[in-house]
Amino acid sequence: MRKIELHWGRVLPAEGVLAGLASLSVAWPLTTLLDGSSWWQPAAVVIAVVAITGMLTRLLGFLSGWVCLTQLFASMATVTWLYLGDSLAYGLPTASTLPLAGDLLQDAGEVLRTFAAPAPVPAGVAFLVVLILGLTCVAVDTIGVTAESPAAAGIPLAATFMVSVSNNGDALRPWFFVTTGAFGCS
Repeated sequence: MRKIELHWGRVLPAEGVLAGLASLSVAWPLTTLLDGSSWWQPAAVVIAVVAITGMLTRLLGFLSGWVCLTQLFASMATVTWLYLGDSLAYGLPTASTLPLAGDLLQDAGEVLRTFAAPAPVPAGVAFLVVLILGLTCVAVDTIGVTAESPAAAGIPLAATFMVSVSNNGDALRPWFFVTTGAFGCS
């Protein structure tokens, strides 16, 4: 029987937590664009799953590409479970899962085209926001923690942050920038 070798030096828990917090902090300005907070808790859950998955896969010695793919799978599985759970059978997607995801994305597109900020947050908009934040966290963790390039991890953070800045008719309050900057520069 082969013994599993643990790579404690690659876990990087502080960096993983900071990547998660930075990913969540860029979501905060979205509160100025969306009328409702039903997406906050699911977003925090998905981001936590991504961070924990990254730490565990690095601990187990996965290669960088596999860490990223495992985080991506964990993120998608969590979003699927949270928003498409009724279409799953024994935790696995069924023939109705993909069409339901398409319906949610269509609903999100319709709401975001129809309403000005702050837009309502039906399930489709929440699904889209949580999906994007999960992907942002995977990118930030992969670049900043697994690849150990924290400066480059600012690119997906800035891209997500700019969605709020560019779509808001008013100036954002300074604390949005300070909070994101604090986590992004840590």
